[in-house]
Amino acid sequence: MLNTWIVLMLAYLVADHLSKQKGYYSGLVSAIATTIILFSAPVISMVDYGDLPEFMNLQGQFFSYILIAICVGWATSWLLNHWNQHQKLVLSVEIVIVTIFSLALSIIWPMWSQTNLLAVFLQLIPNHQSLWLLLGATLSGLFTSFGFASPISLNSSGTTDVAIRQNLSYVFMHHHLTGVPYPINVHAIFETYATTGGEGMLMAVVILCLVLSKDGYIKQQSRYSFLPSLFNTASPLTLTLPIILNPILVIPLVLSTFVSCVIPIILVKLSWLPTSVYPFPVTTPGFLKGFLGTNGNWLALVVGVVNLLISIWIYLPFVKASLKELSDLEVTK
Repeated sequence: MLNTWIVLMLAYLVADHLSKQKGYYSGLVSAIATTIILFSAPVISMVDYGDLPEFMNLQGQFFSYILIAICVGWATSWLLNHWNQHQKLVLSVEIVIVTIFSLALSIIWPMWSQTNLLAVFLQLIPNHQSLWLLLGATLSGLFTSFGFASPISLNSSGTTDVAIRQNLSYVFMHHHLTGVPYPINVHAIFETYATTGGEGMLMAVVILCLVLSKDGYIKQQSRYSFLPSLFNTASPLTLTLPIILNPILVIPLVLSTFVSCVIPIILVKLSWLPTSVYPFPVTTPGFLKGFLGTNGNWLALVVGVVNLLISIWIYLPFVKASLKELSDLEVTK
């Protein structure tokens, strides 16, 4: 509810601030149009515990709807500034267009806000699954840096993927992990090994901030973030450092996610590492996911720890630069 009110108030304030015609019309219509878009998405009214990490990391619909609110507010003010003599008619037409568009989108693509795009590609084009997965991991890191929902769903551990269900069926029938039909899939690679602290391996950032930061506020927020990031929700530090919309951290966000997927893919293809089959809660500490998903394989535990250490090494120069920038800003103030 709080997230929704923030988005609606933002839509109202943007339209009201940019409109030359001062009054409540522009802000009110902008808020109404944003509400229509907001509630046309099924995920707004169908949130379960599995979606909470996305909400708490300011990803998914919350942050993307902030952008929508800004766009709707700007569009409303632009319409009023150009046709201010017919403002009631213009605003009525805007509401009608937004309503038709939202209803059409919900009918044509009813689960548009929850679709796991990578899973769709993997099912439509089963060959080169490793390449598709690496592409999805790269996009996930990029999307995370801008605060948008990843093209890879983190809820696949709930056996919603065909690959996961078939792998589980195979294991129940044969009682071993060798020869599962889909060794490379979202759950087995990305969700198991590339989400320690949240998408983008953000646990590495929390650890580096705890060790490197000399700023009392950043260090305090890092301490507050440690326990949530252990359970893959690094939201306290997401905006404090900042991580979202920070151009310095885009490269390590993408690279750490990519590398964290490459290592288990190579080991699985070499048959050195059994694929992760068993489901686990999304809040399972990242370095334990492989161990639990493979029913206690010690190499999977080692891979989880190694991925975290490599991510710390990747983030190190970028976090240093970001902390230095924040320190310079404080000195300037």
